[in-house]
Amino acid sequence: MATEPNPTYSISMQSAVYSTAFFNGTVQSMASTIVALLVVALIDKNLALLIGVILASRQFLTVTLSVYSGTLMDNFGTKRVIIAFGVAGVLSALAYPAISMVLGVEVGASLQNPGMALILAVIFVQMISGWSEATAWIGSQTLVGQLMKGHPVYAGRMTFVARLGGFLGPPAIGYAWDFWGPWGGFGFLALWIVGGMIAASL
Repeated sequence: MATEPNPTYSISMQSAVYSTAFFNGTVQSMASTIVALLVVALIDKNLALLIGVILASRQFLTVTLSVYSGTLMDNFGTKRVIIAFGVAGVLSALAYPAISMVLGVEVGASLQNPGMALILAVIFVQMISGWSEATAWIGSQTLVGQLMKGHPVYAGRMTFVARLGGFLGPPAIGYAWDFWGPWGGFGFLALWIVGGMIAASL
């Protein structure tokens, strides 16, 4: 039985789709890395259960609202949703280091008895950030289905590019934290998310 030839798509379109995957498919691992650094810098590492709850809260809105994310893409278009959730992702990335500043908690304090305001603020930002990241990633996968008809060759390339980003992103954000502290690390994350927004706009 003869196999169908692969459909061809323009290099510019493929590049834009793969770029959204490179940036959007990486935010989860990058954010997990840098948020863990921040939480351990703010809260005593012996409060492992609390730290685990804070890190897990990132998935709460993703679990409860994923269906609605898909509906938003159906109603408003994938590109618009990626950009809108990218804006939310950028704002939430910058909110992380702002929390300690607003609440007057020094990064590196490793509090043994962190205040409820600090805990709730980090959890709230975690939920917004996680939902934004997951929705943008779903959007990147949707683009392959919409623009490239979900063809396995192009889906495979997108996955490769996304995993490449996942390999490069966490060390890069760790480097940014080492040299510029929390604002530099989360600022780098915000710029990374902007990269996904720009790619989606193309």
